[in-house]
Amino acid sequence: MKNNFTILKRVPTISEYTKLCCAVGWKDYMNFEVAEESLNQSQFGPLSR
Repeated sequence: MKNNFTILKRVPTISEYTKLCCAVGWKDYMNFEVAEESLNQSQFGPLSR
């Protein structure tokens, strides 16, 4: 079976992060006001596409 995803070695953008949190039902539990600053301070955050 062919893999339909790619691993990216970078922290997600705020847009990607927000979409992911909403997609898994975490919207009501996240503090998006500080999310961008937190992502900017993250050292590692692999993504898949």
